[in-house]
Amino acid sequence: MNRLDNAIVRLHAAVKRIEEGGGLEGYHVAREAGLEAELSEVRERYAQLELTTDRIGTRLDQTIDRLKLILDA
Repeated sequence: MNRLDNAIVRLHAAVKRIEEGGGLEGYHVAREAGLEAELSEVRERYAQLELTTDRIGTRLDQTIDRLKLILDA
């Protein structure tokens, strides 16, 4: 078999897998579910990072205030 024949065989196999697996609609539904799960994880991680940056910001503000008191004394 030459490269073209191999490509055609792979194409037919891929089309058959798509058709047997619910077609493109099934693929898109599965892909959407995966993206929704990933988005949920990213939102959770963002919330955690936001809390961390808030805590760090507060601690930096406190440190700056203490330094100002020391320098003004």
